Amino acid sequence: MKTKTFKVELRMFYGGAIRKVTVPAEKLSLDKSEIPNQHLDMIFFYGQNEIQPAKQPSVSAGDVIRYGRDRYLILVLGFKRLKKGEYVKPVALVDTAQEMLRLMGDPK
Repeated sequence: MKTKTFKVELRMFYGGAIRKVTVPAEKLSLDKSEIPNQHLDMIFFYGQNEIQPAKQPSVSAGDVIRYGRDRYLILVLGFKRLKKGEYVKPVALVDTAQEMLRLMGDPK
Protein backbone atom coordinates (compact mmCIF):
# COMPACT_ATOMS: atom_id res chain seq x y z
CA MET A 1 0.00 0.00 0.00
CA LYS A 2 1.36 3.43 -0.97
CA THR A 3 1.31 6.11 1.67
CA LYS A 4 2.20 9.77 2.07
CA THR A 5 3.62 11.20 5.29
CA PHE A 6 2.92 14.72 6.52
CA LYS A 7 4.34 16.69 9.45
CA VAL A 8 2.10 18.33 12.02
CA GLU A 9 3.36 20.87 14.55
CA LEU A 10 1.68 19.87 17.82
CA ARG A 11 1.24 23.42 19.13
CA MET A 12 -1.85 22.82 21.24
CA PHE A 13 -0.66 20.23 23.74
CA TYR A 14 2.95 19.35 22.92
CA GLY A 15 4.89 22.62 22.64
CA GLY A 16 5.28 22.52 18.85
CA ALA A 17 6.87 19.05 18.62
CA ILE A 18 6.50 17.37 15.21
CA ARG A 19 4.18 14.43 14.75
CA LYS A 20 4.43 12.48 11.50
CA VAL A 21 1.05 11.42 10.13
CA THR A 22 0.89 8.75 7.43
CA VAL A 23 -2.11 8.71 5.09
CA PRO A 24 -2.89 5.91 2.60
CA ALA A 25 -2.43 7.35 -0.91
CA GLU A 26 -5.83 6.08 -2.04
CA LYS A 27 -7.48 8.25 0.64
CA LEU A 28 -6.04 11.45 -0.90
CA SER A 29 -8.30 12.89 -3.58
CA LEU A 30 -6.82 13.73 -6.98
CA ASP A 31 -9.70 16.11 -7.73
CA LYS A 32 -8.09 19.56 -7.84
CA SER A 33 -11.30 21.18 -6.61
CA GLU A 34 -10.94 19.23 -3.33
CA ILE A 35 -7.24 19.97 -2.76
CA PRO A 36 -5.99 20.89 -0.20
CA ASN A 37 -9.11 20.72 2.03
CA GLN A 38 -9.79 17.01 1.55
CA HIS A 39 -6.12 16.23 2.14
CA LEU A 40 -6.08 18.33 5.31
CA ASP A 41 -9.20 16.48 6.52
CA MET A 42 -7.43 13.14 5.94
CA ILE A 43 -4.27 14.32 7.74
CA PHE A 44 -6.41 15.36 10.70
CA PHE A 45 -8.33 12.05 10.64
CA TYR A 46 -5.20 9.87 10.46
CA GLY A 47 -3.57 12.03 13.14
CA GLN A 48 -6.01 10.69 15.74
CA ASN A 49 -4.51 8.13 18.11
CA GLU A 50 -7.60 5.91 17.72
CA ILE A 51 -6.75 5.59 14.00
CA GLN A 52 -2.94 5.81 14.06
CA PRO A 53 -1.55 5.27 17.57
CA ALA A 54 1.46 7.38 18.60
CA LYS A 55 3.20 8.31 21.83
CA GLN A 56 2.27 11.94 21.15
CA PRO A 57 -1.21 13.41 21.53
CA SER A 58 -3.74 13.27 18.72
CA VAL A 59 -3.72 16.13 16.21
CA SER A 60 -6.15 18.82 17.38
CA ALA A 61 -7.38 22.38 16.87
CA GLY A 62 -4.51 24.78 17.43
CA ASP A 63 -1.95 22.51 15.74
CA VAL A 64 -0.35 23.37 12.39
CA ILE A 65 -0.21 21.02 9.38
CA ARG A 66 2.76 21.37 7.04
CA TYR A 67 1.37 20.79 3.57
CA GLY A 68 3.87 21.21 0.76
CA ARG A 69 5.34 24.68 1.18
CA ASP A 70 2.27 25.90 3.06
CA ARG A 71 1.26 25.67 6.70
CA TYR A 72 -2.36 25.36 7.86
CA LEU A 73 -3.68 26.15 11.31
CA ILE A 74 -6.32 23.65 12.40
CA LEU A 75 -9.38 25.57 13.56
CA VAL A 76 -12.35 24.21 15.48
CA LEU A 77 -14.11 24.02 12.10
CA GLY A 78 -11.76 23.87 9.14
CA PHE A 79 -8.30 25.22 8.44
CA LYS A 80 -6.60 28.57 7.90
CA ARG A 81 -3.66 28.89 5.53
CA LEU A 82 -0.93 30.82 7.31
CA LYS A 83 0.86 33.59 5.46
CA LYS A 84 4.57 33.13 4.78
CA GLY A 85 6.44 33.93 7.97
CA GLU A 86 3.26 34.00 10.09
CA TYR A 87 4.07 32.37 13.38
CA VAL A 88 1.71 30.48 15.61
CA LYS A 89 3.09 30.29 19.11
CA PRO A 90 2.51 27.15 21.12
CA VAL A 91 -0.50 28.10 23.18
CA ALA A 92 -1.95 27.08 26.50
CA LEU A 93 -5.52 25.84 26.47
CA VAL A 94 -6.87 29.09 27.93
CA ASP A 95 -5.08 31.13 25.22
CA THR A 96 -6.29 29.06 22.28
CA ALA A 97 -9.50 30.97 21.52
CA GLN A 98 -7.73 34.34 21.64
CA GLU A 99 -4.88 33.10 19.41
CA MET A 100 -7.31 31.65 16.86
CA LEU A 101 -9.34 34.87 16.80
CA ARG A 102 -6.14 36.87 16.26
CA LEU A 103 -5.14 34.66 13.33
CA MET A 104 -8.61 34.72 11.76
CA GLY A 105 -8.74 38.50 11.94
CA ASP A 106 -11.54 40.91 12.72
CA PRO A 107 -14.77 39.69 11.02
CA LYS A 108 -15.93 43.28 10.39
